[in-house]
Amino acid sequence: MTILSQAEQIRDEVIPKANTPERVGDCLVDIANALAELAAQIPASVVTDVSSVAGVLTIDCSLGDYFTVTLTENITSIVFTNTAGSGYGMTKMLKITQHASAAKTVAWPAAFKWAGGSTGVISTALSAVDRLAITSDDDGTVWHATLAKAFA
Repeated sequence: MTILSQAEQIRDEVIPKANTPERVGDCLVDIANALAELAAQIPASVVTDVSSVAGVLTIDCSLGDYFTVTLTENITSIVFTNTAGSGYGMTKMLKITQHASAAKTVAWPAAFKWAGGSTGVISTALSAVDRLAITSDDDGTVWHATLAKAFA
């Protein structure tokens, strides 16, 4: 049973009991307690290491929301698989660690729309760490992107 279906079940069981003003408070407490139990079931996201092959970085969205990559070559393409589907939003985080001995580059997908209109450029310092945050509410047709750079 999904968390959403559990929440719907709670709604269906508790709301009908709120048939008098005196019961409304009790029902709100029941709902708050049930939602707290559901929230405890939501796991923290797994961090998934990804790597490029022949310049292509593939991110399998079904593996979670947090990804890391250490650049070993220039990234010429980023591909997203197993996206959430129509009607669902997604936010993904990618920690990008620059190569340790020779700076690499990343070419962003045309679907990335950057905050402020300026395309992000990764740090070139060796072993620099940047963080990419992307969000889509249309199954990846458009990704709103921000890049935080040069974490020490």
